[in-house]
Amino acid sequence: MCWKIIHKEYSKNGGQQIRLWNTEEVCNIFQDERDVHGVESMIVDMNEITIDPRIIIIALRKMPKLRLLALRGNINIDLERNRVLLEDFQLSNELRYIEWNKCPLNFVPSICWPQKLVQLSMQGSNIEELWDTAQNLPNLKIIDLYGCKGLIKCPNLAGATNLKEISLWGCESLQDNVDPSIFSLPKIEEVYVSCCTSLKRLCRDYCSLSLRRLWATGCSNLEEFSIPIMRDHSKINLHLSLTALNEVPSTIMHLKNLQCFAFNISYSLQKLPLNLAR
Repeated sequence: MCWKIIHKEYSKNGGQQIRLWNTEEVCNIFQDERDVHGVESMIVDMNEITIDPRIIIIALRKMPKLRLLALRGNINIDLERNRVLLEDFQLSNELRYIEWNKCPLNFVPSICWPQKLVQLSMQGSNIEELWDTAQNLPNLKIIDLYGCKGLIKCPNLAGATNLKEISLWGCESLQDNVDPSIFSLPKIEEVYVSCCTSLKRLCRDYCSLSLRRLWATGCSNLEEFSIPIMRDHSKINLHLSLTALNEVPSTIMHLKNLQCFAFNISYSLQKLPLNLAR
């Protein structure tokens, strides 16, 4: 049914497709240098392409109407020899959804992030830093950096006022602290930093009442946890097992409705809050 709809659109648009997801067809379109100005969505399996991947990445500049972009699979590009990708890289301002898992770039220029973006997924990418200053991303709701082992710095998300979920799961190089802006966001519900084995601190002087889940399981070097979870937090899930913490946060005793709490039980545990068993 979907194929029939697309082919009808193809005929109505004078032979120009607005949705591309067949990798072979995508390769043919770029190889023949066909017009891609009207393309609104593109899904490509980069493991199956038969053309130079640079052609597809550079062609993104020619798609001002693009709303959905998914580049899946490994992209084998020698970035040292192809600096033009960083200089010419540009995304459509109309993009709502970006999935670029295993992205080969270490840093994506700040200027390219579209303000209408709703979801950003870059699982398993080489990215070390997304942006160096706060971005105005008022529509962003989900950001997924799962398994980005080279990520050194957590992005400043102060401008993502509608963000609900962020996953930094398995970001092994993330060291000191996640950006404090995350816990202040008015609609943040889920924060995942599990298996961030270099993470040492989770600290903030304020925590949004919208927070429902905080997972920091497997952060083996986490020594300090001082997120002020307040009495009015309801149905919160807090997972702090398999960390280097040796003291249960006393703030959990004031919660009205703690739904789930996980913590280390080991010889390093030095102190338990009063009335823990009540």
